[in-house]
Amino acid sequence: MSFTYIRRCAITAVTIMLFSGCAPANSDSYGLYNSGDGAPPQATATATLDWEQGTVHLPLEAYGMSERDRQVIYAAREVALIQCALDSSVVPPETLPVAQAWLDRTPPGQSRTLYGFWDENYLAVNYLSSNSANESIYADAGIDARKSKECASSDQTYMSLGMVAAGYPVEPEWQYLSLDTNSAYAKTISSSAFAQLRSEKEQCIREAGYALAGDDLGGVALPVVGSEKEALDSSIQEQQLAAVLVEATCSDNMGFTQKVADLNASYEQDYINAHQAQLIQIKKLADDRVAMATKMLQDAGVM
Repeated sequence: MSFTYIRRCAITAVTIMLFSGCAPANSDSYGLYNSGDGAPPQATATATLDWEQGTVHLPLEAYGMSERDRQVIYAAREVALIQCALDSSVVPPETLPVAQAWLDRTPPGQSRTLYGFWDENYLAVNYLSSNSANESIYADAGIDARKSKECASSDQTYMSLGMVAAGYPVEPEWQYLSLDTNSAYAKTISSSAFAQLRSEKEQCIREAGYALAGDDLGGVALPVVGSEKEALDSSIQEQQLAAVLVEATCSDNMGFTQKVADLNASYEQDYINAHQAQLIQIKKLADDRVAMATKMLQDAGVM
């Protein structure tokens, strides 16, 4: 019995993608919008697959934030959110576990499904798991839910961290890193090499009695169901997990993710070779933001 599911486009690694369609000033000088003519990369680079966390690591990460850096940023953003919601610089001790939780776990992986599902063993344990909600902790601290949501979507909430609500530094230079990461990814998934590998994977999936529907570029898989309520049914979730594991098994057996990630890494290395000076400055910006976040956590008693 086949089970068809829908693929949704993934968020790229290293940084959160730009939420604005506008290009930063002087962006043409960075060559970020040239998606290429299908030419293979000039450089040869290798991506690192973290099988314990089901995460792909690419070269441009060295100029952005590490997983640990992002944990610190997420934790500090939680503190800033609490301060905004309470309109106070004092962070109630009972709310600190919310921030501490970010330091104790890996942030939501932005690079786990860049090219589709893989790492069957990781997904079997973690795919249907979810983080516990913070509403009860906020309520006990007297934080109004509506106020919390307003603060979460306001850039002003995170200015003490030099960040905006979307999750990246306020300086436009940071956006170059995001744009180039996206550009290398676009070149990868539009290449003939990727098309060939994807075709082989799809054949494996079909032979297992499943079929892909829609855009197979990576992302979250959702079962095709009649209603949102039905989608939450545990039996549907089990079918969804089964479909995900089929794809992951096919990917793992043929080395799909490593091959595609290496291609992506090579496109990124092309950009690094041409723009290393700018990237070094961006790395300094990232380090500065992590330092600001660390101080905020220390002041709040989290670190």
